[in-house]
Amino acid sequence: MNRMTSDLPDLAQRVEKLEKANRRLKLAGVLVLIVGYLLLLRVDSPKPTIKAEAFILRDANGEMRASLHMGLEGPMLLLRDLNGQIRAILGVGSNGPKLSLFDANDNLRMMLGTITGGPTLVLSDANEMGQVTLIALEGRAALTIEDPNQKGGLLLAVVEGASGLDFFDANDKVIFSVPDSTRPVSIYLE
Repeated sequence: MNRMTSDLPDLAQRVEKLEKANRRLKLAGVLVLIVGYLLLLRVDSPKPTIKAEAFILRDANGEMRASLHMGLEGPMLLLRDLNGQIRAILGVGSNGPKLSLFDANDNLRMMLGTITGGPTLVLSDANEMGQVTLIALEGRAALTIEDPNQKGGLLLAVVEGASGLDFFDANDKVIFSVPDSTRPVSIYLE
C-alpha cells in the first residue's frame, strides 16, 4: 500500500499534464476553426459572368420572342408576339427610360417615358393619330387631345398654380380659351 500511496502524486501530476495538454489542443482546434471560417468568408468565390452584345430568347419552335441588346443610346428590351412582330420596347435613352407598346400592325399605340424633361404618357389611335398626351414638367402639367384628322384639339393645363383650357382649330390657332381668351394657357407651355 505504501507503493500505491507514493505513486499517487506522480499519477496526479501526469493527469494534470494531460489535462493541460488537452485544454491547449481544444483551444488550438477552436482557433483553427475560427481562422479557417474567417478565411473562407474572405475568399471571394468567382461569380460567373456572362458577357455578350445581345441576348436572344427563343420559343419552343426556335422563333425569337425577346431580345436584350444595346441600342444607340442605351439598353433595350424588345418583346415580340407569336407572329414575330415587336409589340413592346423597354429602353433607356438620353432622356431617361421609355416603354413603347405597338399593335399588330406595328403602329405605336402607347408610350410612357421621360421624353420631354418629365414623365410623359402618349396614347395613339391605329393610325398613330388622334393622340392623347399627358405631360408633367416642373411647375406645370398638361393634357392634350388631338383630332384624329389633325383638325383641332384641346389643351388642359395647370401652370404655376393657374389652370386653363384652350381649344385649337386645324391650323393650331387658339379659337377659345378658358379663363381668358387673350392669354391662352398654351403660351406658358412653350
